[in-house]
Amino acid sequence: MTQDHPNWRVEFIRYVEEACENSGEVDCRSYSGRSMYGKTCLSINGEAKRVRQTLTDAINNFVEETWGSEEESVTKIQTFVSALMNYKEDSFGLDKVIYWPHIPYDKDDNDIEENGG
Repeated sequence: MTQDHPNWRVEFIRYVEEACENSGEVDCRSYSGRSMYGKTCLSINGEAKRVRQTLTDAINNFVEETWGSEEESVTKIQTFVSALMNYKEDSFGLDKVIYWPHIPYDKDDNDIEENGG
């Protein structure tokens, strides 16, 4: 899953979606954050502690399924963790939104915007 691999974003989204679904308390949605001019990207939102736990779960799940002794496994894990940690965040009261502007995502039924809409 190197960033020049055409499916790395698909894999990335899959692990984040699965972690959100397994949490039962964090939503995976489309989000249009600051300076995105209406473009939507992948985001997760919920109570701040739960959002951070979901990030950790996504990393753990990816590592468990990917780990091997080959150098390729290490490179894939480094790329995934780098992409996952390259996020921005906004707050809505006690809730937190973490989003990845570089990961396009369009789920019309779950869209949220920076104003909370």
